[in-house]
Amino acid sequence: MGTAQLHGIRAAGDDVFRLVADLMSGCGMRNGEAPAVSINNIVANNAYRITEQVNQTTKTYAPLKHRKVGDYRDVSLPARVKHSIEWYADTYGTIDGYLLRSPRDLTKPMLNHGIGNQWQRMEKAGLVDIPEGMVVYGFRHFFASNCLTLVREPDGQWRIAAFHNTGRKPPMEAIGMVPSPGSTPPRAGSRIRPCRSGSWNASAPTGSGSCTSTLCPS
Repeated sequence: MGTAQLHGIRAAGDDVFRLVADLMSGCGMRNGEAPAVSINNIVANNAYRITEQVNQTTKTYAPLKHRKVGDYRDVSLPARVKHSIEWYADTYGTIDGYLLRSPRDLTKPMLNHGIGNQWQRMEKAGLVDIPEGMVVYGFRHFFASNCLTLVREPDGQWRIAAFHNTGRKPPMEAIGMVPSPGSTPPRAGSRIRPCRSGSWNASAPTGSGSCTSTLCPS
């Protein structure tokens, strides 16, 4: 899915669909994590803390996939996604900080089947350019393909910031986005790689640098 296709699909849905699309394509959230979005989890102007997901079986909030209760991960928060979160909260309000609740019972979290239903209607109508075989999870694939950020940590290791396990401290803390003199990212084809553009915002303060790729939804 290209950027133009992303914007076309996003615009074809309602406000809930657009918010979920932004969260998944801009922050790399999973299907169950986006419905658990909370205004309280914006921990910095450019960082969002993913703390839980909506379990589609129990229909309740639950720990993140492959993580224990209390674990979380911090992800980069593009300006456009931050605006989407704040606009939705200002327009529709929140409940205990949560933005998306069940339309039938506001005491319960929203399940993601409503997003899937909208997706199927768009696909059948043929009014939007959806790549063949693509599903809602494709929003996260867009993020993985275009918007991952590579950082060099104090221990000298290169890691993908958005997926770094940050249960003990924020990923941006004391981490520079610009490689140190004489250092280079892993070779092309390795499991960890920089953003496609290879362009970094060197003027950003240490610890809060950002990818300047036009592919990223910022």
